[in-house]
Parts: sequence; C-alpha cells; structure tokens
Amino acid sequence: MDATQFFITAVIYTSLGYWFATKKQKSHASFAETKRITQETIDTLISLGYVKTVGEGDNIELVKVNKDI
Repeated sequence: MDATQFFITAVIYTSLGYWFATKKQKSHASFAETKRITQETIDTLISLGYVKTVGEGDNIELVKVNKDI
C-alpha cells in the first residue's frame, strides 16, 4: 500500500470515530449516571466476594481475593 491509501484510511476512520463520539443518543449516560453505575458495580463485586476491602473511610483500599480453584 502506498502513502495515499494510508492517508485515505486514516481520514475515513478518524471521521467515523468523531461521528460516533459526537452522536447524541437518548441512552447517553451523564457523568453522574456513569459514576453511580460504577459504584454499584464495585459494591456488588464486594458483596459477592470477588473483591475485598481493607481499611475504612478515606483510607479504604480494594485488594484482590486469592482463592485456589
């Protein structure tokens, strides 16, 4: 492939990526909604035992649970 084909491909996929990024959708979640979903997911993983916490309050850390399978 020559440089022209690479340039055309780059322009096409950059334009497509920009269009996907700026496309307004009804289901587009706001930052607050995304943050809430992420927090609920982490809380669920903790309650199911996939993730363990150490510490309390501002000093809480997530640690991997090591289980022999």
